[in-house]
Amino acid sequence: MWDTILPTMVGGLLAIGGGFAGTAFTSNVERRNRRKAVAGAIGGEIGALIEICEFRRYLEGFDALIAHGERTGEEQGFGLAVRQNYFVVFDAHVASVGSLPPAMARDVVRFYVMAKSFLEDAVDAIEGSIPPGEALQRLRTTRSLLDEILGLGRVLVTRLDAISR
Repeated sequence: MWDTILPTMVGGLLAIGGGFAGTAFTSNVERRNRRKAVAGAIGGEIGALIEICEFRRYLEGFDALIAHGERTGEEQGFGLAVRQNYFVVFDAHVASVGSLPPAMARDVVRFYVMAKSFLEDAVDAIEGSIPPGEALQRLRTTRSLLDEILGLGRVLVTRLDAISR
């Protein structure tokens, strides 16, 4: 009797164990593929944002406005009319940012919060909501913020690219 029951039980246990192992393996592959896709998409968006800032020479524009203000005492603001959402990929994948390694997820969120703050500064300048006498200092701090954003973005693009491959 044990000659027929034992092989059947062992076969059943192996089938159950194989099912669990197969499910775990498939789930792991899906998580890894999701992480790669999220890293690639967000890295692409951050890379494009950096390229836009470099192509439009925003840092140089800040430098020229700051130099002019220091030389003449005239206050000017640096404003951007933002008519589109430049963070579409991040917004679409924000729930999946947690699939990235913790330090990277933190830096991705940090990048986007800082970038959104930069856009708020630009809108303030367009709307004229910067108090008189503060424009030059606002230019300096906003330029510094943009420089920090671009530096973080460059590092993130490299790190995200490594994950997406």
